[in-house]
Amino acid sequence: MTRGAALQLLYDRVIAGDGGETEHRDLAEWLCGKRRLLEAFHVLSLAAERFGNGPAVEAQTAEAFRRLEAEGGIESAVASLPNAVADAFAEELEKARDDHGPGAGRPATRAFILCVTIKNLLSRFRKALPGGLALMRVCDRYGRVAAEQSWGRPARCASIDGGVARVTVGGCELVYAAHPRDQRNWINFFILEPGLIRWVSTFGSDDVFLDIGANIGRYSVLATVAAGTKTIAVEPFSVNVDALERNIALNGLQDDVTAIRAAIHDVTGDGLLQFSERVAGAADQRFRAGPDTDDPAGAEPLAGYRLDDLVDGGRIAFPTHIKIDVDGGEHRLIDGMAETLRDERLRSIRLEIQLDETGNPAALERIRQAGFDCAIDDDRKNFLCRR
Repeated sequence: MTRGAALQLLYDRVIAGDGGETEHRDLAEWLCGKRRLLEAFHVLSLAAERFGNGPAVEAQTAEAFRRLEAEGGIESAVASLPNAVADAFAEELEKARDDHGPGAGRPATRAFILCVTIKNLLSRFRKALPGGLALMRVCDRYGRVAAEQSWGRPARCASIDGGVARVTVGGCELVYAAHPRDQRNWINFFILEPGLIRWVSTFGSDDVFLDIGANIGRYSVLATVAAGTKTIAVEPFSVNVDALERNIALNGLQDDVTAIRAAIHDVTGDGLLQFSERVAGAADQRFRAGPDTDDPAGAEPLAGYRLDDLVDGGRIAFPTHIKIDVDGGEHRLIDGMAETLRDERLRSIRLEIQLDETGNPAALERIRQAGFDCAIDDDRKNFLCRR
């Protein structure tokens, strides 16, 4: 068998899911040597997911990224992809430069801009994107560089062993429970919220971070471990709260993070939380306030609170920074925090908000009227509002 035929056989085996870590790495090294860098990233991404992203795979990924940058970066490499993908990349890059280039509301580095560009490209094509797995890995590398630029200290995406993911941000190790179905999310930690990671780098030990929609605690843990804040993590879904509390315990943060199961809303009172799947990490729940005789399957009782009531009643400390990620109904939450908005101790708000939802444009304007400057923070649904 010729070397070319042997390599093709190895390529087919690796893509099909056969072969060990060494075979994945040998193939990736050969692809890098042939300057087939996106294919190398594809194989290294498979190796990371299948074998836990250990030091050898991580080092090889770093070398592939160095070669990519030396040959013109992802801006040049996308030319090898179908024209529709290359054209869409150019469009997303132009938008990201408009949002984050010189003179923008939240100017950013090239690495940050490229992370946002590829993230939006992946969302645009979803699972139908040729080269998507490679681009995801490249996106994470740019996000990691952006994180190191923001924090001024090392960052590393997750290594996974025994169901535990270990991520480094700001030179600090963060530990999370990692279900096998979520390995891709942990291995590509720096893709999801590059603006949020940059924002948290500005926090200090005197801050109180209110994480509304904390989910399983990805950013509650980040802020508390890497920035040293006191954190209040509010999450409505019981399955997510269980995972949140486990992640708090894994990091030894029981004295620094307060977990509260509740919905932040425009009224204080009991209601129902509806959900479509009982899976940790899910983020598609909806809270209905008030008495309701209809108790459908896929719902659980839950207390809702106006944020002002939580603060005024002394249930939580006054927050200096607030993250809002509730996947709908943001205007209702903002209606219930008018007094908190006016208090100048609150210095910034990072919120995910869909401006095509009724009530949300007016809600964002209320934040501005309370004295905040609001600008796009990474993609166009994420805003950072600062005094």
